[in-house]
Amino acid sequence: MTGMTADRLVTFTEAAEMLGRVSIRTVRRLIASGELPKPVYIGRIPKLSFQELASVIERLKQQRKQTI
Repeated sequence: MTGMTADRLVTFTEAAEMLGRVSIRTVRRLIASGELPKPVYIGRIPKLSFQELASVIERLKQQRKQTI
């Protein structure tokens, strides 16, 4: 990953797409439950760190491999 990608902020829509096309409401629920990191607000627009989101996805993949 380049420096720009690692520091990139994504919208809830982009995060939902990365999580397998879940709804934005699901993204909000995952944040509320603590499964996803809290968003950073740019003005009034919530964004998630691409790097943190990718880490969560990787952790979920590792958990899946351990249960198989």
